[in-house]
Amino acid sequence: MTPREPGPPLVVPHMTAWDHEQAPQLELRWRRGRLCLADETPADRDDRGILWARHTDAQGVGRPVFGRVHGGRQRRAMAALDCQVCGRGARPAADGRWTWLVDLAEAADIGRYRAPSTTTSYPPICRPCLELATDRCPALRNGFAVLKVRRTSPYGVRGIPFARTWRGVRPLGGTTHHISYDDPRIKGLLATQTVVRLEGVALVGWNSVDRGADR
Repeated sequence: MTPREPGPPLVVPHMTAWDHEQAPQLELRWRRGRLCLADETPADRDDRGILWARHTDAQGVGRPVFGRVHGGRQRRAMAALDCQVCGRGARPAADGRWTWLVDLAEAADIGRYRAPSTTTSYPPICRPCLELATDRCPALRNGFAVLKVRRTSPYGVRGIPFARTWRGVRPLGGTTHHISYDDPRIKGLLATQTVVRLEGVALVGWNSVDRGADR
């Protein structure tokens, strides 16, 4: 039997979590109308007063967990507009537009209704990494969209919602995707990722497992 030729190496995006990066157990409390940690420190909240999940850092140790995001790297990449794949600074093209690679759900309204904006928890992507990721990243096998973006603005966070009950603080189930900073539900949220608004958006390419590619 002729041995199979090894395929191209997988691409592990910078913000992908590794199996040695675990979320520490947290003891949650409800104080003064909002979610808190029993051993909370100033570092657990950002300058907007939002509570963030803790994380360990062990990038490159063990195996990548495709589809699971490391909150700390995602947050830093979004703040600096670093590439979601290589982790280095992304740059706009000559026409001033940035490139964003997102899942199909975040681009649905753009394609159907020509919406001028959308929200996302994905950082931008540089051009070399765009071609590499769409070809080799397992997390994109369920489909993706490529956007050209004029500008970004702060929007909110995504995370795990909690509520105060007679049994104590309990999760409401699931993950909230895009909660704006002025949404009152944010007081009961354990944030895991930053969300920004993309403005002046154009859908320039997409790939769907059902419909094939049109790029």
